[in-house]
Amino acid sequence: MPASVTKLENEPIITARYTSPMDFEHGFDESIGQIRTFAGEIDERIVLIADVRDLRLGFSEVVRGMGAVLRPGEARLPLDRSLIVIVGMGDLVKLVAHAAGQRQYGGITMRVVATYEEALAEGRAFLAQPVE
Repeated sequence: MPASVTKLENEPIITARYTSPMDFEHGFDESIGQIRTFAGEIDERIVLIADVRDLRLGFSEVVRGMGAVLRPGEARLPLDRSLIVIVGMGDLVKLVAHAAGQRQYGGITMRVVATYEEALAEGRAFLAQPVE
């Protein structure tokens, strides 16, 4: 299965794992729908872990995906109360994280880590911080 979305039991942490080959037009949109459903059930801050270690996409697909998820006014996630942690260390992953901080993508802070365990630690640290 190229996309798998789950929510950790008793924690506001959603994990989306993506693998190749993936039908970007259908698989990605379906996973975003699942993420939105889980996020809609959470009233507190949310951590989204996107595990892309086994996903191979081209530059144009990455840019299109960023727009679908992050564009202000059309965001598919409650970005004002979310942390996005990307698991994967490739150049395109780093580009996504850097670009997400730009105004046209909402100025979102993303963390990039090498392992799922690191992502969980980052997410739990974010959730443990006092709400401002």
